[in-house]
Amino acid sequence: MVTITARNDSYVSGKRTRLWDVIRDGKIVAQMSKSSEAFAKYRILAGPVYRNDFTNQSAALAFCEAL
Repeated sequence: MVTITARNDSYVSGKRTRLWDVIRDGKIVAQMSKSSEAFAKYRILAGPVYRNDFTNQSAALAFCEAL
């Protein structure tokens, strides 16, 4: 089972980027982020794997479950 925990917010150029840790079996397997910009999508960073085309959080988490 994959869970997420709120990590922190980053402010760059007046825009907020929210960051989460994606945890499976007690270990961080990926980081998920989303900017406050209009039409921003969820991004997943898991080592060499980077995807930034998830329109909703559930789709991003489904991808993390497959990692």
